[in-house]
Amino acid sequence: MGHSRLDMVLPISLAETTMDVQASSLIIAVVALIVSTWAGWSSRHTAKEQNRIQARLLSLESVRERDRQSYIRRASLRAQIVREPEQYVFIVRNEGNGQARAIQVLIDGKQISDHGTILDLGSQTVHTLGPGAEAKYLAAITFGSPLVYNVDLSWEDDTGAPGHWQSQITI
Repeated sequence: MGHSRLDMVLPISLAETTMDVQASSLIIAVVALIVSTWAGWSSRHTAKEQNRIQARLLSLESVRERDRQSYIRRASLRAQIVREPEQYVFIVRNEGNGQARAIQVLIDGKQISDHGTILDLGSQTVHTLGPGAEAKYLAAITFGSPLVYNVDLSWEDDTGAPGHWQSQITI
């Protein structure tokens, strides 16, 4: 009888068991290598995508900051004619946050100093308006005066872009 009870229960030899363990270890190692390679590729891909997104966000933030700085330095001129208690007044107002310089006012295609209805007394011509400032000109409105005026304003400000506003204004 030379067989032990263990040999009867487990008819597999020690050599076969060792080979099975080695094969299992090899399979596990190959699977681990595949998973590791995939994880490395996935990590690099994710890092590249994150870098691309970060660069895009930085670009958007730069544009937003440039727009904010431009808004702070931008002048915005508007004109209107208003009736005060005893006269009409033509008003040019800077509604922007920046200073307007080299202001040119055209009314019906003529310089304000050459227009017969809006009176510019020469030395009153305003060439610079700070934020919230306005320039007033006496408007000699009579019964024969037109009710609509074509106004064209142009100016320079700290943004470097020329400013322009054009509209018809009515009495």
